[in-house]
Amino acid sequence: MSAPVTNDGYGGVSTVGRLLLMQDDLIQEADEAFCRLFGFTPHALTGIRFESILTRASQILYQLHFSPSLRLNGKVEEGRFTLKSGRAETVKIVVAAIAIQEGNEACYELLICQDR
Repeated sequence: MSAPVTNDGYGGVSTVGRLLLMQDDLIQEADEAFCRLFGFTPHALTGIRFESILTRASQILYQLHFSPSLRLNGKVEEGRFTLKSGRAETVKIVVAAIAIQEGNEACYELLICQDR
């Protein structure tokens, strides 16, 4: 990944992880902090669609609003979702995203914050 996660917070909430998505919403990379906090392994997340780790209601919000806004504007400052953790718990998260270049590929960097 191109930059380390910072804990300077986003909207008063500390950043707890970072995901790198390809343009087709497949997870290319998940940082160790995200995996550790939410009970995943990087290998298990690589190659799956981001929305597959969201609850059904959050999947709909992601597909109908967040993802199209990210593609159209190149960034989304805040999206609130409920994540299905690797420990079968649901966790409220806040996601900020931006389009970036990773090598020759356009992709999306998602900064994940745990909602309070």
